[in-house]
Amino acid sequence: MDSGKTYLVAIALVIGLAGARAQTAPHELLGSKGVLTPKRQTVLLAAVKTRGQDTDLNAAIAAALGFVKGEAVSRRSIATTGETRNLYYVYDPLSDGEILLSVVDGTRARTYRLNDKLEVIAAVSATDGIPIAIPLSEAQNTVDGELKRWSDIADRLQDSK
Repeated sequence: MDSGKTYLVAIALVIGLAGARAQTAPHELLGSKGVLTPKRQTVLLAAVKTRGQDTDLNAAIAAALGFVKGEAVSRRSIATTGETRNLYYVYDPLSDGEILLSVVDGTRARTYRLNDKLEVIAAVSATDGIPIAIPLSEAQNTVDGELKRWSDIADRLQDSK
């Protein structure tokens, strides 16, 4: 191969490699990694609509989370399994922009109510349906991890489209 053709092949390879690096994964269009952006929430909401299950929230837990009687008792959510057999993580978007996040481990469930700015406004731990309030200062660390978990799940859902 003469030097002119070799040079053209080298340029084509560099352009091809640069183009391959410039392509973005679908989830990269959703915002900063690990942040539950509105776009990621939209991805999760679509999954809730297509794959979610209808569940009822225990009335005592609903009241402990600050819902008025009858409010947010029936809901549709998605869940994923955790590191152990009895560990589940639940994402439950509410119609007003709030979100319920739950961590269920055997007979104990910790549920966090977030406002539309993803701030914790109520948190309870319940064993056998009997709720005990979790101080908001304690709840925030867990919620930060859960928001990252659901952000990563949204990325995987987006990439699988």
